[in-house]
Amino acid sequence: MPNTRLKAHRTAQKKTTRKKIYWTSRKLYEKGQPFRTFLTEAGFRETDFLFNKIHSVVSHPEKTSALEIGPGTLKKNSLKTNIN
Repeated sequence: MPNTRLKAHRTAQKKTTRKKIYWTSRKLYEKGQPFRTFLTEAGFRETDFLFNKIHSVVSHPEKTSALEIGPGTLKKNSLKTNIN
């Protein structure tokens, strides 16, 4: 019997991560901070798929929903920052 509860938890975690990326990018965009430098400081290279994906979200925040950033695209603990 598969552990469906654990599977649901993992799915929820992926969604939360995606929302975190999305809202982090939105806040930076609204503050007018350059998102490229933020991403490179977080350890992403410009060739990374996620880098380009997030950058497109920031460039057109009104067109992108939080869930368009696919699951599994973010490494654990790679965005270690709090933006208020």
